[in-house]
Formats: sequence, C-alpha cells, structure tokens
Amino acid sequence: MALGSLAMQLTAIGFGSITAKFKRNKLENKINSGIVEKDDLIWLSSYYHEKKDYFKAESYAKKLYEMMPDDSSPNYLLFNINFSRKDYKSAIPFMEHLLKSGHDSADNNHSLGFCYFLLGENEKADEYRLKAESMDSNLKKYPYKKI
Repeated sequence: MALGSLAMQLTAIGFGSITAKFKRNKLENKINSGIVEKDDLIWLSSYYHEKKDYFKAESYAKKLYEMMPDDSSPNYLLFNINFSRKDYKSAIPFMEHLLKSGHDSADNNHSLGFCYFLLGENEKADEYRLKAESMDSNLKKYPYKKI
C-alpha cells in the first residue's frame, strides 16, 4: 500500500508539472497572438515567480501594470518579485501605491516596514511596524529579523 501511495504521489507531481507546462505554453501562445487577459498575465507572472525566473515574471507583471496601473494585482506581483530578488528599494513603491489606493492593511504595512528594516531605515521600519501592530496585535509575535 505504501508503494502504491508513493506511485500515486509521483504520478500526481509529474502530471501537475506537465499540466502547468501545457497551460504556460497555451497562455503564452494566446498572448503572442494578441489576446491579452488579466488572469492569464497573473498566472504567467506567478508561474515564473515560483520558478525563480524573475525576468519573465516581471515582464508579465509589467504588461499587466501597463494595462491596469491602478489595479492591485500588478502592484502585488511587482512587489513580491522585487522582494524575492532582494531588491527592497524597488519593491517599496509598489507597496506604497497599494497602501495609498485602499489596501491599507496590517500585513501590507508590516511588509513595507520589513523592507525598510532590511534597508537599514529603522525609523521608517518602526513607523510601519507600529502601524501594522496597531491594526493587528498578533503581528507583535513576528518581530523583524534579517534574512
């Protein structure tokens, strides 16, 4: 039974990978033919971000940003891509935009403060950390630490 379970898991993992590659190819062909949709760009950007291909992830997120600069999706994508690259300075404007455009949440303030913390800008880091903690006291359990 354990061997059968292992075989099923390996099959599922391989199938998921094949399915994702098929979807990626299908969406890229669709976009290259001139049909560009928000959900497709989000999926492709997220796919490449997960694969750590930040250049491609960013290119799809930027296409989405060009189409919908005030939408939250490209701003979250671009923030996360830059954060993953450890380019905290480039990540900050996207999170600041989100905060100014109605996404003023505890998690967003905490993330922005963490960027400032990692850049050594402790006053700004404390400002956003304290704001986040005032919105959600559970965040006090998660002090900033260098990564």
